[in-house]
Amino acid sequence: MIHEHAIIAIAPADVPVFENRISAACSILLRSPGCASAEIRPTLDRPGQYLLTVGWASLSDHLETFAASPAATELHDLIGSLFAETPVVVHVEAAS
Repeated sequence: MIHEHAIIAIAPADVPVFENRISAACSILLRSPGCASAEIRPTLDRPGQYLLTVGWASLSDHLETFAASPAATELHDLIGSLFAETPVVVHVEAAS
């Protein structure tokens, strides 16, 4: 199991729209093969900044299977236009 962490910045004017779409975004991820968990939470450090955390069975489930799927396009269409900048994404191994 690996965890994807992404810092997402949303312009202040778009925050209400983004927050209304968080549940749908997580649902898209959770329907994807290899996705075990998904959540998006606001950070305490900066208004309009969110942490996306997704549990994947493997790195390839995210970078290959999901990235090439219609779900990735659906997710991008849902929230991608709201990003104020390109998200910073890292992957870490889950603790044993």
